[in-house]
Amino acid sequence: MRLIRLLYTSQAAQQMSAQRIEQIVKVARYKNSEALITGILLYGNGQFMQVLEGDERRVVELFNRIARDGRHCEVDVLVMRPTSKRLFGEWSMGLLNLEHVGLDGDLPLRDVLFNANKERRDAGYDVLDVLRKFIKSVQSHRVARMAFDR
Repeated sequence: MRLIRLLYTSQAAQQMSAQRIEQIVKVARYKNSEALITGILLYGNGQFMQVLEGDERRVVELFNRIARDGRHCEVDVLVMRPTSKRLFGEWSMGLLNLEHVGLDGDLPLRDVLFNANKERRDAGYDVLDVLRKFIKSVQSHRVARMAFDR
């Protein structure tokens, strides 16, 4: 088995409710646990970012199904590379819905996203840095939107 990590972004075809996102993750958790795939899904401002980890063949098959899913568009793979260690090995699919949480709050994923240690770095490319930038981008847009709406 060749372990890989795939990171992609996409744009939601339409705004999604928290309940819809949770339903997607519920199904993903079930299917991913059967396929031994782990990862995390972030959603905010109509954008998705997802990390998938597992056997290369299974991750690529899953990603190809995801890429054809009509609930999103503009699917862009940012990273796909072999890895020796999973970042999200405890989660068949973690979820961070940035529409409904503030990063200053008590988040179960906060430690992973913001306190990653050097063992989590992968071949000079820190996937966690990309996740942090995505979160900051969504937060900045939300703050700007709130200021504009006043």
